[in-house]
Amino acid sequence: MARLKDNLPELRAAAQKRFDSQPPSLSFQEGQDRVEVWDAEDFDPRVSLRWPTVRALRYRQRKPSSEVIEAWWLTNFSARRVGSRCSHPPL
Repeated sequence: MARLKDNLPELRAAAQKRFDSQPPSLSFQEGQDRVEVWDAEDFDPRVSLRWPTVRALRYRQRKPSSEVIEAWWLTNFSARRVGSRCSHPPL
């Protein structure tokens, strides 16, 4: 699993376009924070990654203070192997 920033702009743009047009895959309360996760594992592979498919995740955490924390991730782990709510990938 790796952070998706501007290191792969085409993948980031494709994930953002898709996730902006749909509701989160998962929403839950974590203490006083509201967490939303978008998760899709069917993005086209990128030559630099050498993966058959790419899974992208968008994480948004809303704090009671109105602060919003957002992060983007990519992985070749399937959703079945590592769920959207998992805090770290398996060894």
